[in-house]
Amino acid sequence: MKRRAVLRCAAGGGATLAGCVRRGANRTGESRSGETNRRTVSLAAVDDSPPNLDVCIEVTLLEPTVTADRTARIRVETTNEGPRRALSAGEGGCSLFNRDRGVSVGGGLVLKDPKAAESIDRKGDTWTPDVPADRPRAYAAYGCSPRTYDEGESVAVEYDVWDDYRSKGYMTPGRYRFETRVSVAEAGSDFGGDALAQFAWGFELAVGFAEES
Repeated sequence: MKRRAVLRCAAGGGATLAGCVRRGANRTGESRSGETNRRTVSLAAVDDSPPNLDVCIEVTLLEPTVTADRTARIRVETTNEGPRRALSAGEGGCSLFNRDRGVSVGGGLVLKDPKAAESIDRKGDTWTPDVPADRPRAYAAYGCSPRTYDEGESVAVEYDVWDDYRSKGYMTPGRYRFETRVSVAEAGSDFGGDALAQFAWGFELAVGFAEES
């Protein structure tokens, strides 16, 4: 059975300092065994959700191994534990870590929608887009309306973990933080006015070399 790791909203979930990214000394992407592409990914820390806003965000590690055939995958699930209202945690292109928010703080890893990523040309057997490292990142220019949640409703979004083509090395072992801001508003709001509340939230992934089987 595939091992699954979950870090939940409960206190003690391991809040971390915003913007903290720690990486290993080896930046070449080569392991001691000479295996360059195999990696393991684990959940290192998840911020606590604000207890006074009745919003719970959980992260689940669905696939911890990166090989030539597959990459690591996570699921981020947002639950409205309060009354019916709107949250900026949507789906598809409007998910919490879409576009530029899918890039780890300081670069290194990128979260991508699994279906959208199927059309990306990879560099060899790596999970790196086959584009020049000096090519600027480009994102579609569109706005996102908030999603109205019923009381107790949850929305889960999955992400594949990719290497950041603009960073040196390949999935360099270390810790990588992803963070975003979440807005809460009245049901049916288009966020044209002020949100009722906002909070910063994020988590960290740890990358390591995979042991040869």
